Amino acid sequence: MESQTADIIIIGGGAAGLLAGLRAAETGSRVLVLEKMDRPAKKLAITGKGRGNLTTSLDANKAVAAFGPNGKFLRGAFSRFYNKQLIELLDSIGVPVAEEQGHRIFPERHTAREVADILLRKLQSLGAEVRSGTRVLGLDAEGGAVRGAYTAGGLLTAPRVILCTGGMSYPGTGSTGDGYAFASRAGHSIVEPAPALVPIELDGDTHRELEALSLRLVKVSLFDNGRLIQEELNDLLFTPFGVTGPAALCLGKEAARRQGRQGVELEINFKPGLTADQVHRRLQRDFAECGKKSLKEIMPRLVPRRAAPVILRLAGLPESLTGNQITRAQRMALAEQLTGLRLRVRGARPIEEAIVTSGGVALNEVNPKTMESRLVSGLFICGELLDLDARTGGFNLQAAFTTGWVAGDAAARA
Repeated sequence: MESQTADIIIIGGGAAGLLAGLRAAETGSRVLVLEKMDRPAKKLAITGKGRGNLTTSLDANKAVAAFGPNGKFLRGAFSRFYNKQLIELLDSIGVPVAEEQGHRIFPERHTAREVADILLRKLQSLGAEVRSGTRVLGLDAEGGAVRGAYTAGGLLTAPRVILCTGGMSYPGTGSTGDGYAFASRAGHSIVEPAPALVPIELDGDTHRELEALSLRLVKVSLFDNGRLIQEELNDLLFTPFGVTGPAALCLGKEAARRQGRQGVELEINFKPGLTADQVHRRLQRDFAECGKKSLKEIMPRLVPRRAAPVILRLAGLPESLTGNQITRAQRMALAEQLTGLRLRVRGARPIEEAIVTSGGVALNEVNPKTMESRLVSGLFICGELLDLDARTGGFNLQAAFTTGWVAGDAAARA
Protein backbone atom coordinates (compact mmCIF):
# COMPACT_ATOMS: atom_id res chain seq x y z
CA MET A 1 0.00 0.00 0.00
CA GLU A 2 1.41 3.37 -1.07
CA SER A 3 1.35 6.12 1.53
CA GLN A 4 1.88 9.74 0.55
CA THR A 5 1.96 12.34 3.28
CA ALA A 6 0.76 15.87 2.50
CA ASP A 7 -0.71 18.63 4.58
CA ILE A 8 -3.65 18.98 2.21
CA ILE A 9 -4.99 16.67 -0.49
CA ILE A 10 -7.16 18.32 -3.13
CA ILE A 11 -9.41 15.99 -5.11
CA GLY A 12 -10.17 17.59 -8.46
CA GLY A 13 -8.01 19.97 -10.45
CA GLY A 14 -10.68 22.27 -11.88
CA ALA A 15 -11.25 25.95 -11.19
CA ALA A 16 -12.02 25.40 -7.50
CA GLY A 17 -9.17 22.93 -7.06
CA LEU A 18 -6.59 25.20 -8.66
CA LEU A 19 -7.57 28.17 -6.51
CA ALA A 20 -7.69 26.02 -3.38
CA GLY A 21 -4.21 24.74 -4.18
CA LEU A 22 -2.83 28.19 -4.96
CA ARG A 23 -4.08 29.66 -1.71
CA ALA A 24 -2.92 26.73 0.41
CA ALA A 25 0.47 26.43 -1.29
CA GLU A 26 1.31 30.11 -0.96
CA THR A 27 0.95 29.75 2.83
CA GLY A 28 3.65 27.06 2.78
CA SER A 29 1.36 24.05 3.06
CA ARG A 30 2.38 20.84 1.33
CA VAL A 31 -0.32 20.39 -1.29
CA LEU A 32 -1.13 17.32 -3.37
CA VAL A 33 -3.71 17.70 -6.16
CA LEU A 34 -5.28 14.53 -7.53
CA GLU A 35 -6.87 14.83 -10.97
CA LYS A 36 -8.38 11.79 -12.68
CA MET A 37 -8.17 13.24 -16.21
CA ASP A 38 -4.97 13.36 -18.23
CA ARG A 39 -4.73 17.08 -17.54
CA PRO A 40 -6.39 19.39 -15.00
CA ALA A 41 -9.02 22.06 -15.62
CA LYS A 42 -10.57 20.65 -18.79
CA LYS A 43 -13.92 22.26 -18.05
CA LEU A 44 -12.32 25.62 -17.25
CA ALA A 45 -10.60 25.39 -20.64
CA ILE A 46 -13.93 25.41 -22.52
CA THR A 47 -15.77 28.09 -20.55
CA GLY A 48 -17.14 31.02 -22.48
CA LYS A 49 -16.91 29.03 -25.72
CA GLY A 50 -13.21 28.71 -25.11
CA ARG A 51 -12.72 32.41 -24.44
CA GLY A 52 -13.18 32.15 -20.66
CA ASN A 53 -15.95 34.25 -19.09
CA LEU A 54 -14.04 34.27 -15.80
CA THR A 55 -16.21 36.52 -13.67
CA THR A 56 -18.58 39.49 -13.69
CA SER A 57 -18.10 43.18 -12.99
CA LEU A 58 -21.39 43.31 -11.05
CA ASP A 59 -21.14 43.83 -7.31
CA ALA A 60 -21.26 40.94 -4.87
CA ASN A 61 -24.88 41.57 -3.85
CA LYS A 62 -26.03 41.11 -7.44
CA ALA A 63 -23.91 38.00 -7.76
CA VAL A 64 -25.48 36.57 -4.61
CA ALA A 65 -28.92 37.29 -6.07
CA ALA A 66 -27.96 35.48 -9.30
CA PHE A 67 -27.82 32.22 -7.32
CA GLY A 68 -31.38 32.55 -6.03
CA PRO A 69 -32.27 31.65 -2.42
CA ASN A 70 -29.09 29.61 -1.94
CA GLY A 71 -26.94 32.58 -2.87
CA LYS A 72 -26.82 33.85 0.72
CA PHE A 73 -24.40 31.00 1.43
CA LEU A 74 -21.82 32.88 -0.65
CA ARG A 75 -22.20 36.30 0.93
CA GLY A 76 -19.34 35.95 3.43
CA ALA A 77 -17.07 34.15 0.95
CA PHE A 78 -17.58 36.87 -1.67
CA SER A 79 -16.66 39.49 0.92
CA ARG A 80 -13.22 37.84 1.18
CA PHE A 81 -12.48 36.81 -2.40
CA TYR A 82 -14.54 38.19 -5.26
CA ASN A 83 -13.95 39.73 -8.68
CA LYS A 84 -11.45 42.35 -7.51
CA GLN A 85 -9.22 39.77 -5.81
CA LEU A 86 -9.55 37.35 -8.74
CA ILE A 87 -8.62 40.02 -11.27
CA GLU A 88 -5.61 41.04 -9.15
CA LEU A 89 -4.50 37.40 -8.96
CA LEU A 90 -4.86 36.93 -12.70
CA ASP A 91 -2.98 40.13 -13.42
CA SER A 92 -0.15 39.03 -11.12
CA ILE A 93 0.40 35.89 -13.21
CA GLY A 94 0.23 37.70 -16.54
CA VAL A 95 -3.46 37.37 -17.43
CA PRO A 96 -4.96 40.85 -17.86
CA VAL A 97 -8.71 40.94 -18.33
CA ALA A 98 -11.26 43.19 -20.02
CA GLU A 99 -14.96 43.80 -19.52
CA GLU A 100 -17.35 43.04 -22.36
CA GLN A 101 -21.09 43.36 -22.92
CA GLY A 102 -23.29 42.17 -20.09
CA HIS A 103 -20.72 42.92 -17.36
CA ARG A 104 -18.75 39.83 -18.41
CA ILE A 105 -15.03 39.66 -17.71
CA PHE A 106 -12.82 37.83 -20.23
CA PRO A 107 -9.06 37.40 -20.58
CA GLU A 108 -7.73 40.23 -22.71
CA ARG A 109 -5.40 38.14 -24.85
CA HIS A 110 -5.51 34.55 -23.59
CA THR A 111 -7.84 31.66 -24.28
CA ALA A 112 -9.56 29.81 -21.44
CA ARG A 113 -7.16 26.89 -22.00
CA GLU A 114 -4.16 29.19 -21.64
CA VAL A 115 -5.59 30.65 -18.42
CA ALA A 116 -5.98 27.14 -17.01
CA ASP A 117 -2.40 26.27 -17.96
CA ILE A 118 -1.03 29.49 -16.43
CA LEU A 119 -2.87 28.83 -13.16
CA LEU A 120 -1.51 25.29 -13.13
CA ARG A 121 2.06 26.44 -13.69
CA LYS A 122 1.71 28.99 -10.91
CA LEU A 123 0.41 26.28 -8.57
CA GLN A 124 3.36 24.03 -9.36
CA SER A 125 5.83 26.90 -8.98
CA LEU A 126 4.62 27.22 -5.39
CA GLY A 127 5.69 23.65 -4.71
CA ALA A 128 2.35 21.87 -5.06
CA GLU A 129 2.40 18.39 -6.56
CA VAL A 130 -0.20 17.69 -9.24
CA ARG A 131 -0.93 14.08 -10.18
CA SER A 132 -2.98 13.76 -13.35
CA GLY A 133 -4.51 10.45 -14.35
CA THR A 134 -5.08 9.55 -10.70
CA ARG A 135 -8.57 8.34 -9.91
CA VAL A 136 -9.74 8.64 -6.32
CA LEU A 137 -11.83 5.69 -5.15
CA GLY A 138 -13.04 7.12 -1.86
CA LEU A 139 -12.25 9.02 1.31
CA ASP A 140 -10.72 7.70 4.50
CA ALA A 141 -13.14 9.46 6.84
CA GLU A 142 -13.97 7.24 9.79
CA GLY A 143 -14.84 8.52 13.24
CA GLY A 144 -15.90 11.99 12.13
CA ALA A 145 -12.51 13.05 10.77
CA VAL A 146 -10.85 12.73 7.37
CA ARG A 147 -7.45 11.04 7.12
CA GLY A 148 -6.84 10.87 3.41
CA ALA A 149 -8.04 9.45 0.12
CA TYR A 150 -7.92 6.00 -1.46
CA THR A 151 -6.59 5.59 -4.99
CA ALA A 152 -5.82 2.50 -7.04
CA GLY A 153 -2.28 2.74 -5.68
CA GLY A 154 -3.36 2.79 -2.07
CA LEU A 155 -4.12 5.25 0.68
CA LEU A 156 -2.73 8.77 0.43
CA THR A 157 -2.78 10.38 3.84
CA ALA A 158 -3.41 13.96 4.87
CA PRO A 159 -5.15 15.57 7.85
CA ARG A 160 -7.16 17.81 5.52
CA VAL A 161 -8.87 17.00 2.23
CA ILE A 162 -10.55 19.45 -0.13
CA LEU A 163 -13.22 17.86 -2.29
CA CYS A 164 -13.89 19.74 -5.54
CA THR A 165 -14.70 17.19 -8.21
CA GLY A 166 -17.39 19.22 -9.99
CA GLY A 167 -20.93 18.26 -10.88
CA MET A 168 -22.30 15.98 -13.61
CA SER A 169 -22.34 18.28 -16.63
CA TYR A 170 -19.84 17.84 -19.47
CA PRO A 171 -18.64 14.41 -18.26
CA GLY A 172 -15.96 14.40 -20.94
CA THR A 173 -14.14 16.99 -18.86
CA GLY A 174 -14.18 14.74 -15.78
CA SER A 175 -17.38 15.96 -14.12
CA THR A 176 -19.06 12.60 -13.64
CA GLY A 177 -20.56 13.00 -10.17
CA ASP A 178 -17.85 11.11 -8.25
CA GLY A 179 -17.81 13.71 -5.49
CA TYR A 180 -21.47 13.17 -4.66
CA ALA A 181 -20.74 9.54 -3.81
CA PHE A 182 -17.65 10.48 -1.75
CA ALA A 183 -19.59 13.09 0.23
CA SER A 184 -22.60 10.82 0.67
CA ARG A 185 -20.49 7.98 2.07
CA ALA A 186 -18.99 10.49 4.50
CA GLY A 187 -22.51 11.23 5.77
CA HIS A 188 -23.55 14.24 3.69
CA SER A 189 -26.99 14.76 2.22
CA ILE A 190 -27.10 15.27 -1.55
CA VAL A 191 -29.75 17.44 -3.17
CA GLU A 192 -30.58 15.50 -6.34
CA PRO A 193 -28.38 16.75 -9.20
CA ALA A 194 -30.23 18.17 -12.19
CA PRO A 195 -29.31 20.19 -15.27
CA ALA A 196 -28.96 23.96 -14.97
CA LEU A 197 -27.96 26.37 -17.73
CA VAL A 198 -29.15 23.82 -20.24
CA PRO A 199 -30.71 24.13 -23.73
CA ILE A 200 -34.46 23.63 -24.10
CA GLU A 201 -36.13 20.98 -26.25
CA LEU A 202 -39.29 22.00 -28.13
CA ASP A 203 -42.18 20.06 -29.63
CA GLY A 204 -43.52 20.53 -33.13
CA ASP A 205 -41.68 21.73 -36.21
CA THR A 206 -41.62 25.50 -35.89
CA HIS A 207 -38.16 25.58 -34.31
CA ARG A 208 -36.82 23.50 -37.19
CA GLU A 209 -38.06 26.12 -39.66
CA LEU A 210 -36.09 28.68 -37.64
CA GLU A 211 -32.95 26.54 -37.22
CA ALA A 212 -29.73 28.56 -36.99
CA LEU A 213 -31.64 31.83 -36.52
CA SER A 214 -29.93 33.95 -33.88
CA LEU A 215 -31.99 36.63 -32.14
CA ARG A 216 -30.48 39.53 -30.21
CA LEU A 217 -32.05 40.75 -26.98
CA VAL A 218 -35.49 39.23 -27.21
CA LYS A 219 -37.71 38.58 -24.22
CA VAL A 220 -38.22 34.86 -23.69
CA SER A 221 -40.75 33.65 -21.13
CA LEU A 222 -41.54 30.20 -19.77
CA PHE A 223 -45.18 29.41 -18.99
CA ASP A 224 -46.67 26.38 -17.22
CA ASN A 225 -50.34 26.03 -18.15
CA GLY A 226 -50.68 29.78 -18.55
CA ARG A 227 -48.72 30.71 -15.41
CA LEU A 228 -45.55 32.73 -15.94
CA ILE A 229 -42.59 30.88 -14.40
CA GLN A 230 -39.60 32.97 -15.48
CA GLU A 231 -38.63 35.44 -18.17
CA GLU A 232 -35.29 36.50 -19.62
CA LEU A 233 -34.15 39.37 -21.85
CA ASN A 234 -31.18 38.04 -23.77
CA ASP A 235 -29.99 36.35 -26.96
CA LEU A 236 -31.60 33.20 -28.37
CA LEU A 237 -30.50 30.65 -30.96
CA PHE A 238 -32.74 28.09 -32.68
CA THR A 239 -31.40 24.55 -33.12
CA PRO A 240 -32.69 21.26 -34.58
CA PHE A 241 -33.93 20.21 -31.12
CA GLY A 242 -35.18 23.56 -29.81
CA VAL A 243 -33.39 26.64 -28.51
CA THR A 244 -30.15 27.55 -26.81
CA GLY A 245 -28.26 30.78 -26.14
CA PRO A 246 -28.22 32.79 -22.89
CA ALA A 247 -31.99 33.33 -22.68
CA ALA A 248 -32.80 29.65 -23.16
CA LEU A 249 -29.99 28.46 -20.87
CA CYS A 250 -31.26 30.59 -18.00
CA LEU A 251 -34.75 29.09 -18.44
CA GLY A 252 -33.43 25.56 -18.92
CA LYS A 253 -33.42 24.62 -15.24
CA GLU A 254 -37.16 25.31 -14.96
CA ALA A 255 -37.83 23.52 -18.24
CA ALA A 256 -35.92 20.49 -16.93
CA ARG A 257 -38.09 20.43 -13.81
CA ARG A 258 -41.13 20.17 -16.08
CA GLN A 259 -39.73 17.48 -18.37
CA GLY A 260 -42.55 15.85 -20.33
CA ARG A 261 -45.28 17.89 -18.64
CA GLN A 262 -48.20 19.07 -20.77
CA GLY A 263 -49.01 22.76 -21.08
CA VAL A 264 -45.45 24.11 -20.81
CA GLU A 265 -44.74 26.81 -23.38
CA LEU A 266 -41.99 29.18 -24.41
CA GLU A 267 -43.04 32.65 -25.49
CA ILE A 268 -40.81 34.86 -27.64
CA ASN A 269 -41.31 38.61 -27.77
CA PHE A 270 -39.47 40.05 -30.78
CA LYS A 271 -40.28 43.60 -29.62
CA PRO A 272 -39.57 43.49 -25.88
CA GLY A 273 -39.71 47.25 -25.41
CA LEU A 274 -43.24 47.51 -26.80
CA THR A 275 -46.71 46.25 -25.88
CA ALA A 276 -48.86 44.42 -28.43
CA ASP A 277 -50.96 47.59 -28.80
CA GLN A 278 -47.88 49.72 -29.47
CA VAL A 279 -46.65 47.20 -32.05
CA HIS A 280 -50.09 47.28 -33.66
CA ARG A 281 -49.92 51.06 -34.00
CA ARG A 282 -46.44 50.79 -35.53
CA LEU A 283 -47.72 48.21 -38.01
CA GLN A 284 -50.56 50.52 -38.92
CA ARG A 285 -48.07 53.30 -39.78
CA ASP A 286 -45.67 50.97 -41.62
CA PHE A 287 -48.41 49.38 -43.70
CA ALA A 288 -49.82 52.79 -44.60
CA GLU A 289 -46.39 53.90 -45.82
CA CYS A 290 -45.84 50.69 -47.79
CA GLY A 291 -49.39 50.32 -49.05
CA LYS A 292 -48.68 48.50 -52.29
CA LYS A 293 -45.82 46.36 -51.01
CA SER A 294 -46.48 42.77 -49.97
CA LEU A 295 -45.94 41.40 -46.50
CA LYS A 296 -43.06 39.38 -47.92
CA GLU A 297 -41.34 42.69 -48.70
CA ILE A 298 -42.41 44.52 -45.53
CA MET A 299 -41.71 41.89 -42.85
CA PRO A 300 -37.87 41.92 -43.09
CA ARG A 301 -38.09 45.51 -41.82
CA LEU A 302 -39.67 44.18 -38.63
CA VAL A 303 -37.95 40.86 -37.92
CA PRO A 304 -35.06 38.77 -39.28
CA ARG A 305 -35.85 37.52 -42.78
CA ARG A 306 -35.80 33.87 -41.67
CA ALA A 307 -38.46 34.51 -39.04
CA ALA A 308 -40.83 36.44 -41.28
CA PRO A 309 -42.63 33.55 -43.07
CA VAL A 310 -43.02 31.63 -39.80
CA ILE A 311 -44.61 34.59 -38.03
CA LEU A 312 -46.93 35.24 -40.95
CA ARG A 313 -48.00 31.60 -41.05
CA LEU A 314 -48.75 31.56 -37.32
CA ALA A 315 -50.70 34.80 -37.69
CA GLY A 316 -52.66 33.28 -40.57
CA LEU A 317 -51.54 35.86 -43.12
CA PRO A 318 -50.40 35.14 -46.72
CA GLU A 319 -47.10 36.68 -47.81
CA SER A 320 -48.76 38.14 -50.90
CA LEU A 321 -51.09 40.36 -48.88
CA THR A 322 -50.24 44.06 -49.38
CA GLY A 323 -50.09 46.72 -46.72
CA ASN A 324 -53.27 48.46 -47.88
CA GLN A 325 -55.22 45.19 -47.89
CA ILE A 326 -54.62 44.24 -44.26
CA THR A 327 -57.51 44.62 -41.86
CA ARG A 328 -57.29 45.75 -38.25
CA ALA A 329 -57.94 42.20 -37.04
CA GLN A 330 -55.08 40.92 -39.19
CA ARG A 331 -52.74 43.61 -37.86
CA MET A 332 -53.68 42.63 -34.31
CA ALA A 333 -53.02 38.95 -35.07
CA LEU A 334 -49.60 39.86 -36.43
CA ALA A 335 -48.81 42.08 -33.43
CA GLU A 336 -49.70 39.23 -31.10
CA GLN A 337 -47.23 36.91 -32.83
CA LEU A 338 -44.50 39.55 -32.81
CA THR A 339 -44.89 40.05 -29.06
CA GLY A 340 -45.89 36.55 -28.02
CA LEU A 341 -44.94 33.71 -30.36
CA ARG A 342 -45.69 30.50 -28.44
CA LEU A 343 -43.80 27.18 -28.79
CA ARG A 344 -44.54 23.95 -26.92
CA VAL A 345 -41.78 22.83 -24.54
CA ARG A 346 -40.85 19.17 -24.27
CA GLY A 347 -38.25 19.67 -21.54
CA ALA A 348 -34.50 20.22 -21.44
CA ARG A 349 -31.45 18.53 -22.87
CA PRO A 350 -29.72 15.87 -20.72
CA ILE A 351 -27.62 16.87 -17.73
CA GLU A 352 -24.51 15.84 -19.66
CA GLU A 353 -25.14 18.82 -21.97
CA ALA A 354 -25.77 21.32 -19.20
CA ILE A 355 -23.17 23.98 -18.54
CA VAL A 356 -23.76 23.73 -14.79
CA THR A 357 -25.27 21.15 -12.44
CA SER A 358 -27.89 22.20 -9.92
CA GLY A 359 -28.19 20.29 -6.66
CA GLY A 360 -25.28 18.78 -4.79
CA VAL A 361 -24.02 18.73 -1.22
CA ALA A 362 -26.60 20.31 1.10
CA LEU A 363 -25.42 23.76 2.12
CA ASN A 364 -26.56 23.48 5.74
CA GLU A 365 -23.93 20.77 6.20
CA VAL A 366 -21.04 23.03 5.12
CA ASN A 367 -19.60 26.00 7.02
CA PRO A 368 -19.92 29.00 4.63
CA LYS A 369 -17.00 30.78 6.35
CA THR A 370 -14.52 27.99 5.66
CA MET A 371 -16.20 25.46 3.32
CA GLU A 372 -15.42 22.81 5.95
CA SER A 373 -17.88 19.99 6.45
CA ARG A 374 -19.98 20.32 9.59
CA LEU A 375 -20.03 16.52 9.76
CA VAL A 376 -16.44 15.47 9.06
CA SER A 377 -13.52 17.35 10.57
CA GLY A 378 -10.81 18.27 8.07
CA LEU A 379 -13.02 17.73 5.01
CA PHE A 380 -13.67 20.79 2.87
CA ILE A 381 -16.20 20.90 0.01
CA CYS A 382 -16.28 23.56 -2.69
CA GLY A 383 -17.05 24.39 -6.30
CA GLU A 384 -19.88 22.94 -8.35
CA LEU A 385 -20.14 20.04 -5.92
CA LEU A 386 -22.11 22.35 -3.63
CA ASP A 387 -25.84 22.96 -4.10
CA LEU A 388 -25.24 26.26 -5.89
CA ASP A 389 -26.00 27.36 -9.44
CA ALA A 390 -26.57 30.74 -11.05
CA ARG A 391 -27.59 32.30 -14.32
CA THR A 392 -25.04 32.91 -17.09
CA GLY A 393 -22.56 35.76 -16.88
CA GLY A 394 -19.49 34.47 -15.04
CA PHE A 395 -21.22 33.92 -11.68
CA ASN A 396 -20.74 30.16 -11.53
CA LEU A 397 -17.05 30.27 -12.33
CA GLN A 398 -16.51 33.06 -9.81
CA ALA A 399 -18.25 30.92 -7.17
CA ALA A 400 -15.90 28.04 -7.99
CA PHE A 401 -12.86 30.31 -7.71
CA THR A 402 -14.18 31.87 -4.49
CA THR A 403 -15.17 28.70 -2.65
CA GLY A 404 -11.90 27.07 -3.71
CA TRP A 405 -9.85 29.99 -2.40
CA VAL A 406 -11.78 30.06 0.89
CA ALA A 407 -11.38 26.29 1.33
CA GLY A 408 -7.66 26.46 0.59
CA ASP A 409 -7.17 29.32 3.01
CA ALA A 410 -9.13 27.62 5.80
CA ALA A 411 -7.46 24.22 5.27
CA ALA A 412 -4.03 25.83 5.42
CA ARG A 413 -4.89 27.54 8.70
CA ALA A 414 -6.57 24.55 10.32
